Amino acid sequence: MKAASSRTRTRKFLAFAATSLAAVLAFGTPTAHADDSAYPQGYPKLGARTESVPGYNLKYSGAGYRNVPTMLFSVHTSSSKEGNIKAYCIELEVNIQFESDLKVGGWKEFPGTNKFKDNPDVQAKVAWIAQRSYPQTNLAEVTKASGVQGLTEKDAITATQAAIWHFTNDFEYQGLDGTDQATADRVGALYKYLTGEKNVGLKETAKPTVEIKGENGTFKAGDPVGPIRFESNQATVKLTNELKYDLVDKDGKAVDKNAVPTGTDLFLKVPADAPAGEQEFKVSATGSVYAGKLLISKGNRSQTIIIGSNKEVTVEASAVLKWNAVPKATTPAPTPTPTPSNSTPAPKPSKSEPSTPKPGTPKKPGLPRTGTI
Repeated sequence: MKAASSRTRTRKFLAFAATSLAAVLAFGTPTAHADDSAYPQGYPKLGARTESVPGYNLKYSGAGYRNVPTMLFSVHTSSSKEGNIKAYCIELEVNIQFESDLKVGGWKEFPGTNKFKDNPDVQAKVAWIAQRSYPQTNLAEVTKASGVQGLTEKDAITATQAAIWHFTNDFEYQGLDGTDQATADRVGALYKYLTGEKNVGLKETAKPTVEIKGENGTFKAGDPVGPIRFESNQATVKLTNELKYDLVDKDGKAVDKNAVPTGTDLFLKVPADAPAGEQEFKVSATGSVYAGKLLISKGNRSQTIIIGSNKEVTVEASAVLKWNAVPKATTPAPTPTPTPSNSTPAPKPSKSEPSTPKPGTPKKPGLPRTGTI
């Protein structure tokens, strides 16, 4: 970072105990291994085929297939069938065994041989899909984030499964089998979004995470006060306290306090005439327990599935942002103007020299002339 000049606006983001926000306020610390202690004996258990929600059939020419079905699986967590988990496949050519006993596992416990086995980038991108697509993220939010209009549940299930297989098994979307072109185009567009540059991956976690980050420096009223970033494995977080001024994006557009985007530079719009002050931010993130974790068969080897939706929990974070008032401009004292004098200065005396007469024409001698001739 270059040293700031006298004209450079410097910024400062203050957090608890004067520590940098980048180093604190982390929740949901990733765990290397999850256990099944939250569930009664015999659970979780994969539901029957009829309980799963089907997507469309994807065109696929691998291993002698003409197409491959997609499905959102239902997993029971108790005999009452409450708190059901929703999950997707992460293996393309491995059969699923319905109504089988499962265990919750971390990424290192994956029993398969595809790219999810030992590729951290693939693991992170698959986890991002599980968190940011349907059903963990509702259809309205998926539509807004992707820009794909008219999405249906079936569209979202199909695109999400195809996107997961793209990373784990190098699957490439070639269209759908037995559907109209408009549907195939919607699914293809969502698939492209889920596998594109917006997918930056997520770390392995056992619950939702949220932290607040900001730059070091000194903020000044009238400048864009920020950036402020809310980092989470959820697409949005909620501001739970009132703000003195609008929270805006880089274009100056106010954001919805109930759905604040994560991973985006935001700013507090403090007017130039505001006094020095501070603003506390309190945010919460709500998401599924074990989202992105694996469900592995306890018995014979069968399809491994990844949790996309489960019972929800909420985590919170807070931080304080401070700014300085704009210094008031000072008016310099006027320079006095000289006042002209009304008196006329006396003339300076000059030196006089004696005058010397000029020589004339000499007169002729004789008498004066009188009378006439």
